[in-house]
Amino acid sequence: MNNSNRKNKFSLEWVNTLEKKSLQSENIEEKHQLVSLWEIKIEEKNLKVEEVFVEEKKSVIFKKEYETTDERNSMIQYAYDLWGWDLVALMECENSTRNPFRQSEVVKNWRREPSFWLCMIDKDFHPEIINDWRFWEDWRFQVETCHRLRKWWTKFYGPSRIVKGQRCSDYVKDRFIIQ
Repeated sequence: MNNSNRKNKFSLEWVNTLEKKSLQSENIEEKHQLVSLWEIKIEEKNLKVEEVFVEEKKSVIFKKEYETTDERNSMIQYAYDLWGWDLVALMECENSTRNPFRQSEVVKNWRREPSFWLCMIDKDFHPEIINDWRFWEDWRFQVETCHRLRKWWTKFYGPSRIVKGQRCSDYVKDRFIIQ
């Protein structure tokens, strides 16, 4: 799991469980971790807050060949924040140029595949997406749609394609720096 900007939700019931675990723990290091979390939760509990949010450290990712200020790195970071490496690899293996208007170059049955976007959405399978005006004007919408489709188990072939003896999703890792 990546260290994205997601927030973990803890209920007050969990705070009480944490309190019991910290008192019962034999492992001193674990006890210190539990007590530290417990102290944060107790402060919130005393304020009568029903839910507590702990923010994790955010990782920064960028493609080595792009300038750090390049908008394509913003696309990569946005994808990484949404769903981690899986979404970045999907976009890299489907459309490594980060051109949001690119059409697939795959030809099947003498017809160029009608797939577009950062993750090559097929117009025949998803006309409702292709016909949405945001499809053509907002790369964030494209990234969110790629994320939504992947989450709903839409099959994308780019990440599983073999490149130099490796799955594309493994092969492309060397193109990025994650800090």
